[in-house]
This record gives sequence, C-alpha cells and structure tokens, in this order.
Amino acid sequence: MDTLGFVKSFGNKTFSEMPFCDADALVLSQISYATWPEEYTRDPFSKSTKSIKLCNFKDRKEIKALYKNAVSGPQLTKLFIACVKSKRYHSLKVKYIKDVFDGERVIQFCAMTFMIRGVRPVIAFRGTDTSLLGWKEDLQLSFQKEISGQLEAVSYVENVAGLVGDSFDIVGHSKGGNIAAYSLYKVKESTFNRINKVFNLDGPGFLYPEKIFDEGVVEKRSKKMKKLVPIESFIGILLKQTTEYQIVESYKFLVNQHNPGNWKLDNKTHELILSSKRGPASKSFEKSTWKWIESNRPEDIEFSIDKVFKFLGGSSARINDLMKDVPGTVRSFMAEYSKEDEATQKLLKKTMLGLLIEWRDVVIKYGVKKVFGKKGA
Repeated sequence: MDTLGFVKSFGNKTFSEMPFCDADALVLSQISYATWPEEYTRDPFSKSTKSIKLCNFKDRKEIKALYKNAVSGPQLTKLFIACVKSKRYHSLKVKYIKDVFDGERVIQFCAMTFMIRGVRPVIAFRGTDTSLLGWKEDLQLSFQKEISGQLEAVSYVENVAGLVGDSFDIVGHSKGGNIAAYSLYKVKESTFNRINKVFNLDGPGFLYPEKIFDEGVVEKRSKKMKKLVPIESFIGILLKQTTEYQIVESYKFLVNQHNPGNWKLDNKTHELILSSKRGPASKSFEKSTWKWIESNRPEDIEFSIDKVFKFLGGSSARINDLMKDVPGTVRSFMAEYSKEDEATQKLLKKTMLGLLIEWRDVVIKYGVKKVFGKKGA
C-alpha cells in the first residue's frame, strides 16, 4: 500500500493505540505542502496567532485550494481528505506556520509544527513548490555552500524549541529534507539534545559539507537522522552525503518515485518496504549531474541560472503556468536569449544546455515513459 492506503487502513487507530511511525512522517511531509491562509502565517510565533485543525477543512474545493501551488496537488488533496476523515489525524493541529517567499533573497521556505495528542511535536519543512523561485533556490545547491532556506530553518527550529515541550521530531521532503538535515547540524547543542529524530525524505546532500560542518558534529548528530530515498532516487542521492540512507521501494519510476506518497508500505505491518540497492537510472543521474557540476565553474553556473530564470519570467513565474503553453514559453525564452551577446549565449549553451544534454542521455537510455510516467514528460 502507499501512504493514502496507510491512512485508510490504519487511520482508525489513535496514536495511543499505535505509536508514531515512519508512515506518519511520510504523511506529515505531504500535508506540509498545503498553502495555508495568510491569517495563520502572518506572525507565526505570536500568542495571538491561532493554530489550524485539519478537521476545520471539510469542503473539497477548500482543501483543493490548499494545494494549488503543489506539484502533486490532486494526490495531496485526496490524502488530506482521508486524514480529515480518520480518527488518527482528525484533530491534528498546525502551529507556528512560517512562510517566506522572497525573490531578492532567493528563498521559497515554509515550515510548520504539527501538534498531535499523545505525540511529541513534529516540525515539518516543505520542499519545492511550483514556483520558479523555489527551483532556482534548489539549483543554488549546485554552486553555493549554503542557501537562504537552510539559514531560515535553523532560526525556525530554535524559535519552536523555545515554545514547545522537552523533545520534538523534524521531517522534511526534498529540499525540506536537506534543510532539516542542515538544521540538525547547526542548531545549538542544547536544542540538538531535545531533537528526537530527523526524517530526511529524499533530500539532496551538500556540495561542500566539509566546509560547512565540523566533522565531529556531523558524526555525532547524524545518529539522530533517518534518511530515506527511493530505488530510483534522482534528488536525494545528489551531492555529498553526510549519513547513510535506506532505500525504499516505490510503485512508480524515477521522477514519480521522488513523491513519498508513492513509496511502498507493507499492508499488514505498515512498515516501509526496503531494497538492498539503488537502481541503474538513479546511479546514471547521479553520475551525469556530478559530471556537469565538475565541468563548470560555480560562478558560470550562478550566472547562467540567473539568466535562464529571468528569461522564464523571474520569481513570480510558476512551472504549471509555463507548461500550459509550452510553444509560447519556448518562443518567449528564445526571444530573450537572442538579445544576449555571443559570449553569453556560448556560456549558456555550455552550462544549462550541457546539463539538459547530460540528463537527456539518461532519459534516452531508460525511456521517456519509464522516467516520467506513462504519459511522458
């Protein structure tokens, strides 16, 4: 079964009847992609800011609107509805929602804290949404030591630590997993001692971990982190790893395996179904991405990324809007590209086109249908 199946099969059990488990971490990571009403995010740590109960959302259209900016909106909507109907998640509260979207700082960040009766608080870091800004921040991991979301995460954990009880968990998917790991290594020692476990769900590693973290700190603190990646992971295996990871089986292939909602859980025990090794496509993506990073100067990658995102519409643009009119998007992009001088065009071909060629070769080898799903890209 997948996570939706887990909620439908085990949602009748309270946390006192069945303790918090890996499957719950997967569920909460998906709920965190909701775009909550502004009244709950304006001043997240104020005493006057109310918490949200999942059961407050009953209308399907209202729930669907929560996931308007999520990559897997329809799937997440179904999961949320199932959670509302379940005894297990019905009364779950969401507090301390901090949502930051800033083009100048290049940050698409959202964190929240789940308060569940009978369970320690769980901090959740949202991964990348459909905004172009979020994807730009992701790509910064390929040439920067640290990104804005990572720094924001440390501040968030320290703030929440001062507001909740003795211990808490942290969960994050994709970029959210990366910044969850970063916060684990960077919070104060007193705060670290109160962290029970960090669930890093297919979050990428770090370009220069040896330049960011003290080796002794990483070795000690990684013991509290559980990193999970799917068999054909193409995100969580990128860059340098700071801890071992477990490999999870999935019902989908490559791109769609990144979605934890598609990971396999045992029908009877609800435990993750693990594999002993990663798949060949995952290894090819890792190799091709490293080849691209190592063949380009960091400053050239940064310059090219800035140009490409400017051509596509900047911080306000969203992937789903660009995909509605692919021919129009391509024409607009090429019109902006043609305005650049010869040297800039040459650099863009070497960097950004070079990355697409590396990835294209993997797609050709394993097939568009397998990589992107039955409908293709």
